[in-house]
Amino acid sequence: MRMSSEKRTLWVIVRYGDVVPDLEVKRFQFNCDETVEEENKVYEKAKFLEALTKQLGLSAVGKTNVLKLRNGRGSLIPLSSRTPENTVTSPYILEVCEMHSAVKPSPRRVDVPCYNETYKRKLDLFTKRISKLEDTVPQLSHLRDVKLSAEMKDLEERLQFLGSKLKEADSRQWKGMFTKHPLW
Repeated sequence: MRMSSEKRTLWVIVRYGDVVPDLEVKRFQFNCDETVEEENKVYEKAKFLEALTKQLGLSAVGKTNVLKLRNGRGSLIPLSSRTPENTVTSPYILEVCEMHSAVKPSPRRVDVPCYNETYKRKLDLFTKRISKLEDTVPQLSHLRDVKLSAEMKDLEERLQFLGSKLKEADSRQWKGMFTKHPLW
């Protein structure tokens, strides 16, 4: 579902890396589709970048280059078909940079100074825990018996206490009626 596309114009100064530009303002015209289907967005972006490199004569731009668009104040702005139009007196600056030209990437690995020592300490901890468990395995039946006997002894004491309370309550006799008349 495409609607009518309008022709838009961007005025751009191209700058390669840290090289001072020659201040030649170039004109870039493109069709701007306001409504693009979701599955065509990537295709439209690729078409836009291809038209940009072709019209501005950026034949040296490859996959290792990064295009950065800056406004007159030097702030980065998104480079897309929805970029607002500008004038010749206030052109955008298009920087063509190499990948990682500003910041060198660090290697992708865990760089802990004492990584080996930490790993060894954890391994020793695990082996100690396993050996402690292996040492207690033969004693498990004895430990279980000790715990069961302690619980049985506690239950016997409670039963004796309950039995003594029942004997005490059994010695009382029922006299049949209230000793004091209720107030009803």
